[in-house]
Amino acid sequence: MSLPAGCEADRYNPFRPDVCDDPYTVLSRAREEAPVFFHPGMNTWFLTRFEDVDAATRDAATFSSVQTKSLPPPTLEALAGLFPGGFPYQVASLVNSDPPEHGRLRNRFHRLFTARAVASWEQTVRTVVDDLIDNFATCGHADLVEAFCRPLAPRVTAAIFNMPEGSASRVTTFVDSWAQLHDPSLSAEEVTFHGHRLRDYHDLLTDLVRDRLEQPRDDLMTRIIQACRDEAEDALDDQQTLAVVTAFLLGGIEPPAHMVANAVHALFSHPDTMRRVRRDRGLIPAVVEETLRHRSPVLGLSRVTTRAVRVRGVEIPAGAVVQLMWASGNHDEERFPDAETFDIGRHDARRHLSFGAGVHYCIGAGLARLEGRVALERLLECLPGLRPDPDGVMELDKRPGMSGLARMDTMWEVER
Repeated sequence: MSLPAGCEADRYNPFRPDVCDDPYTVLSRAREEAPVFFHPGMNTWFLTRFEDVDAATRDAATFSSVQTKSLPPPTLEALAGLFPGGFPYQVASLVNSDPPEHGRLRNRFHRLFTARAVASWEQTVRTVVDDLIDNFATCGHADLVEAFCRPLAPRVTAAIFNMPEGSASRVTTFVDSWAQLHDPSLSAEEVTFHGHRLRDYHDLLTDLVRDRLEQPRDDLMTRIIQACRDEAEDALDDQQTLAVVTAFLLGGIEPPAHMVANAVHALFSHPDTMRRVRRDRGLIPAVVEETLRHRSPVLGLSRVTTRAVRVRGVEIPAGAVVQLMWASGNHDEERFPDAETFDIGRHDARRHLSFGAGVHYCIGAGLARLEGRVALERLLECLPGLRPDPDGVMELDKRPGMSGLARMDTMWEVER
């Protein structure tokens, strides 16, 4: 996606195509020279210091999540014919609601993601991880992003939700098309193409909701749907139910792929740390946390101000779009000394912003951490001598707003 340039603020713009492979250098300059800046071409304000990003993330009354996930109006009009019952993915859910509505929704589900619940999913995660590794382990080489990191979270999600065979790919297709539809420059044909993929996902989810209502099972899908329809909490309607389930599915798909790939890449880049972790698998949780701090899978999320607010002496008007740059806050030297260094001995790495903060703290953070830990444990155990392929490709994901790898060719020892 091309972004307007030419203004003074553009020198700090981490979404510029020419800096997407290394947004951290630009963010570092912004923290020092313009910690709060406005980009007129994007009509967006940016917060880059840890203290400011953390405070804004926690202040839902001023920095609203409502309307932050809206599609362009022409796109919604073009999609209307595919969803005669109404487009279900714009209604309030966990990611695009504010208190008290957000609390009313979240209170239904927090008990489904307790530490005990997450621990109960470990064997499911291990089964998915081992199955993926078995598919390529005997080859001795693979693009680890394509073969492992990218399909991991969709497969885990489909398994925990107890979705039918083939659901993971349909969910992934939905995620890809949902992201594409936010681009206002899409042609009518492209909007229709992605709209049909959304419709396919809609049909899948509608059938699953109907099935669980008629035949409840002992799975997360049933428990979420039952929570949606709980009369004691004011039952959600069909569209709200679809939106809530989608919010859970969306949030757990792409970020874990980048998290795992970034962790492996960090270990490749720090051989001494790799040797320590090979000797002591108990260090892997620290690798996960430092990876999330050092290379947040998502650079940040947007909010809309409900009133004029001053940040570091700069007045941001009411109704302004504000990018809360989590990745920049995670590299703020005032919060994390020697922040550019990947250090698994960092005692407070868990204070990173990569899962958000406050009422919008990621409800699936425990599952993401579980996926990261199990993935790294099994990769190191099952792929002896795992290392970059010297003749292969290491390609960064250059999509604006993302921080990860699009390809990572690797090799390891195979018994002959």
